[in-house]
Amino acid sequence: MLEMASFKWHVLLVLFLLSASSSFAYEYGNFSRFSTKNGLSSNIVEQIVKDKDGFLWIATSKGLNRYDGTNCIQFKHDPNNPNSISADYVRALFIEENDNIWVGTKGGGLNYFERSTGKFTSFRHVDNSPSSLSNNEVLSVFRDSKSRLWVGTENGLNLMNEIDGTFKVFLPDATNAVALPSKAVL
Repeated sequence: MLEMASFKWHVLLVLFLLSASSSFAYEYGNFSRFSTKNGLSSNIVEQIVKDKDGFLWIATSKGLNRYDGTNCIQFKHDPNNPNSISADYVRALFIEENDNIWVGTKGGGLNYFERSTGKFTSFRHVDNSPSSLSNNEVLSVFRDSKSRLWVGTENGLNLMNEIDGTFKVFLPDATNAVALPSKAVL
């Protein structure tokens, strides 16, 4: 009798797991693998964002990708084109209300992609220039409720003046209790 009760519990558990997995698939949709075999520039993905048109913008270690559900367009650095993205390793993305995109790169600083022209404008660290980006290793990009653009790097937090393209840099300061606790800002 004990074996029959145990068998019934096993059957109920299997039925529960089957119904739970099918309701999970129904609620969250089906997943498909998308990789370099489908046109993605790299399988190392740092961030994915979706724009108003439904395009997925995918930051990878080998370029920025725009995916429309069928095709993938790659944006890569071209040393002969000053309007190309400044570096291939893309770490951070932020889509503006106008659907233009801020792109943070590893080694190439910050880029602004104007979709209507297809051109990138880059903002980089310049040695001995305190109003330039603090570091070319950009980890994050964020616009706050006051519409200010903040850029986190491997060496501090940057507040951008979008009128003149300069930055106010915030660095750790052991003597200031409200300063950044670390150089890297994610």
